[in-house]
Amino acid sequence: MNLTVPLGPRVTMEQTAASLNWLCARWLERRHRRRTGRTAIERESFTRTYHQNRNLAATQSRLRRYCQTKGAL
Repeated sequence: MNLTVPLGPRVTMEQTAASLNWLCARWLERRHRRRTGRTAIERESFTRTYHQNRNLAATQSRLRRYCQTKGAL
């Protein structure tokens, strides 16, 4: 893949930044896919489930610590 950086005055900083952002996003997506074997949707689902489970465990722990009753949750 041959990338050339345009040097002409017709290219704005915003266009350059948008192109670099696109390139980095594609690179990160490929890297995630190679390392985890998950698509973007599968990765998002996994992350949300993980955080929901973690937050539930923290809530249960906090209630056990401060409420000391079994029916508190």
